[in-house]
Amino acid sequence: MLKGIWKKMQVKKSRELSRRQQFYDRLNTAKRELEASVTFYPYSTWGNLTHLDHLLSDVGLLAEDVLVSRSINDIGGADGDIAFYCEFLGASKVNLVDHAPTNFNGLVGAMKLKEALNSSVNIIDIDIDLDTSNGWEILEEAETSIFLGILYHLQNPFLALSQLSKKSKYLLLSTRVFDVLNGMSITDRPCAYFYNSGESNNDPTNWWCFTDECLKRMIDRSGWEIIAYKRMGCDKNADPVDSRKDGRAFAYLKSKSFNNKA
Repeated sequence: MLKGIWKKMQVKKSRELSRRQQFYDRLNTAKRELEASVTFYPYSTWGNLTHLDHLLSDVGLLAEDVLVSRSINDIGGADGDIAFYCEFLGASKVNLVDHAPTNFNGLVGAMKLKEALNSSVNIIDIDIDLDTSNGWEILEEAETSIFLGILYHLQNPFLALSQLSKKSKYLLLSTRVFDVLNGMSITDRPCAYFYNSGESNNDPTNWWCFTDECLKRMIDRSGWEIIAYKRMGCDKNADPVDSRKDGRAFAYLKSKSFNNKA
């Protein structure tokens, strides 16, 4: 029986990876045709799908199983690669949420791709950091929110996690984490490192780095429970400043309180 289940999973994985490649080819064709009019993000978000597969395999899922949710908020989604893929997979409503002043190309890339792909993805330009522009009030509820590589760019990451627990039933999260500071291992301690301006990758929008224990406590106290959690990149002895020792944590979370209306 287990052999039969394994075979079905392999067939399903092969089918989904084929669909993934189909859309990836379409997306890249659109980008090539637009490259004279827009400079797209130099770091593609597409590679996160492999990380999500790795994370979700612990609970018997592929990225596509989650990304086909009825409604999606892709928060900080860059040029919208994953948001447009969610729509392709069949999600009934997809919001790409970002902030033009901090987006690499001012959201021009996302808007041009939306037109090229004949997409219905809703592009929402709001600032969620510190809730200074009522961004959390504007943000719609969704079954699943995607929040990859954003948390450490926010001045108040706990507020973001708390607000998201009221806006979404499920959350796909990734952020930078660390284990060692000045040669001392603190991975089991609930610590956060606060960056000086430009200290991390010469990027003044990097604010925080967390130990696993700190991140897990933030997740719990902001209203989430962990379905799956996995370290990637530098999975031990990660350093908050040294880019050669860049550690990442990925998590699949479920809100403790969200009443799913999506």
